[in-house]
Amino acid sequence: MRRIEDWRPEDTQFWTATGRKIAWRNLWWAVASLILSFSVWM
Repeated sequence: MRRIEDWRPEDTQFWTATGRKIAWRNLWWAVASLILSFSVWM
């Protein structure tokens, strides 16, 4: 399992280098999970 060891969203340099990629990946997994859960529920 992956763990986020370092998270500094306020740091612009960190955000452009690493943080944005992690945030988008997490967002896409969350959206996919919600769509799947709603389709199973319906």
